[in-house]
This record gives sequence, structure tokens and C-alpha cells, in this order.
Amino acid sequence: MLSEGSQNTPERDPSVRTCRVSFDVETPDFGTTLSFGNEAAVCDSWVAVTVARSVENVWTFKSTIAFWAAVYFVIGSVLFVIGSIALYPGVCPSDDYVRAWVDYPFMVGAWCFTAGNYAVYFQVINRLSSHGASDNSAVNQLHCTRWLIPECADVSLGYWACVFNMMGTLLYNFNTMGMYEPLEGYKKTDAGYNLVYVMSGSAGSACFILAAILEGEYNQWRKCSWQKLTEWPVLMSWFSLAGGVLFFVGYISDLNHFVEEADTRARTIKLVATPFTVGSLFFLASSWMMQVMWKRHMFGLGFAKELTHGDSNRTVSWSQQVMMFFYCMNLGMCWLLLGKLLGGDGALWYKDVGDLHWLVSNVLMRIAGYNTIIVLASVVHAVPPDCPYPCMFWTMRITTICDFFSSIAWLAHENPGLFSSEQAAM
Repeated sequence: MLSEGSQNTPERDPSVRTCRVSFDVETPDFGTTLSFGNEAAVCDSWVAVTVARSVENVWTFKSTIAFWAAVYFVIGSVLFVIGSIALYPGVCPSDDYVRAWVDYPFMVGAWCFTAGNYAVYFQVINRLSSHGASDNSAVNQLHCTRWLIPECADVSLGYWACVFNMMGTLLYNFNTMGMYEPLEGYKKTDAGYNLVYVMSGSAGSACFILAAILEGEYNQWRKCSWQKLTEWPVLMSWFSLAGGVLFFVGYISDLNHFVEEADTRARTIKLVATPFTVGSLFFLASSWMMQVMWKRHMFGLGFAKELTHGDSNRTVSWSQQVMMFFYCMNLGMCWLLLGKLLGGDGALWYKDVGDLHWLVSNVLMRIAGYNTIIVLASVVHAVPPDCPYPCMFWTMRITTICDFFSSIAWLAHENPGLFSSEQAAM
């Protein structure tokens, strides 16, 4: 920190907006350098210019990134829950059903986790960046937008938690791609099975465990108080830790085909299906906490404290929570269908569709449409009372709900075998 009268103190640029600072700031914790004068300070980061209206556009951008991350975490968690439930003996009557209900949900869910984790990582390494959204050009020039490598000021326990989350999700991507060649053929050997499935999944889970611990430390979860325990970032750390541990158990239990060789339902249920299902539910709860934090303007999502905008004790609307369910389910179905089409299984499950190219384009348009809704919804935390905003929002909500039920009906028509115990005609 530069002291008053220091020879290294830069000359004040009249183009730089100044602000009154009513709080003590230490550079290592806050990640921002302030050069103090008598009553005003030259702000080296948009974070310090919280009183300026010019940074509201920056908060809007940060809000959109945070909401997008939360949504894709929820979608990935829902798909993991579906795949985990399908692991129970008797749920899938054939290998084709296992591929449709287990392999694809886990693969596409890992895609969604990758998108969500990178969005959080992007948020953390750019916590000091205005992304060019500020009205003040001097503020925009202080910290450029970064895509991969952070500045030294952005390296914290929250940053390292994001790094290990990214490592874990990349390992899960490798793990869930094991149904394709050449990994599928390599998995037929004991060494290949242990490496491609067991060890990659266990290592990914271990990364998630370490990330949860680092996130907890960043949010001081070892402070033994009820107030600290009920903070959303701390709760999310505990739930993520539980999910990572249970997934680690589910993967490592099948080392050397321990579960498969037993040929018993008990081992599958106790050591694989149940840990995966309960762990997925913990991940889902943790993901849902992210969008609650977004609603409370905690745009750092537990990994960057500086990105909490104003009062975080905001009321969360249950109607918006219900709509979040429909948005995530619709997007999840679209991504799952796209995964099957890209994987070459579209003709197997959707035989009545005459043109698969049309189906792919239709799915891509729906994904683009719902992502657009996410962007629009992330900007507005409360619907303006003046017309036509209430009409517009309720029309959008009703359309989304109708689309959800029409998608279910379409899936039932195209593939009755997915909704019955009978094996589909292949």
C-alpha cells in the first residue's frame, strides 16, 4: 500500500474517477491497491468504486456470469441424479438402456459441470476486471479480461478451489467418455478398466473433495458458530465435500471389478448406486445454493468475496425457484438429446424422426433460446410492476412450462420404451 507523501505515489490523473473510502482496505485480502490522499482515493479496481453509477453495468455482467454458472451446475447435478438412479439393478432392462439412462446423463452432466466450473473460474480470475463495461475508460484499462491465467492479486484459496474443481470436472469428462472407442475397447482389460473408469473417477472426486476443503477454508468454515454454519458459502462447501466423498466411494469400490465380479445386487446397491445417488443429491443441493447466492447478489458464489453487491440478505422468491426448475429441466433434456444425437444413438431412440439434421438444428435452437432466457433473467432480479413487463415475464414462464410437458410427451411418443419396463425394439 502506498503511503501519503511517498515518492512512488503516482500523479493523480484527472480522468480517473475518485471516490470516498469509508472502510479500511488491506491489499493482500482485498486484492486491490488504493493510493490514499486526505479524503479521496484513486481507485485501482472497479470493486472499490462501489458508489459510482458507472460500475452498475459491471455488476450486471458479473450477475449474468454467476447465474449462468449456477444454472449449469444445477443441470449437471440433475443429470447425475438420473444416471445414478438408473444404476440400481432392474431399472435398465438392457445394455442399450444403460447407455441411454446411465452413460449419456453422466457424459452430458459432465459437460454442464465443465461449463459451470469454467464460468466460476472466469469470474474469480476477473474479479478486479470491469470487462470494459464501466463508463469510466480509466477503470476499464486497469485490469484486462483474462481467460485462463490470473493476475497475482487474484490468487487466493477461492482461486485454488476453482482450479481443483476444473481438474475434477476434466477428469470426469475423460471418465464419462469411456463408452466410446478406443477407451471402450481399452476398458475390457483389467488395467484399462481401472485407469479409464475407476482411477479417473476417483481422482476427479478427490479433486472435488480438495476443492470443497479449500472453499471452506476460504470462507472460514472452521469457526464454530451457528451463524457461520448457516452461511451459504459454508453450507455449499460441506455439501460439496459430502458429494465428493460419496462419489469417491462409488468409484474406488469397483477397483479390479470388485462390484461386478460379485454378481450380487447388494454390492451394486450399497457400494455404487446408493453412494452415487446420495452424492448427486448433495451436488444438486450445493448447486441450488449457488443460484440462491446469485439471488442474494453474492456473485462470487463462495469463491470471491469481493463480488457481493450490496446487502446479501435479500428475499428469495419461491416462484422464481420453481421456474428455475423448469428452465434447468428443459435445458437438461435438450443437452441430453444433443448428446445422444452427437454420439450416434439418435436413430436408435428416435426412429419416427425423418430427418436427424432437422432434429439437431431444432435442439440447437432450443438450447440457444433457453440460454438467451438465462441471460435476460440474470439481469432482472425483480419484475418491474409496470406493464408490459409482468405480461412478458408470465408469458415466458407459461411458455416454458408448456414446453416442458410437451417435451415429455414428445419423448414418450418417439420412444415408448423409455417410459415402460419393456425393452424397446432395436
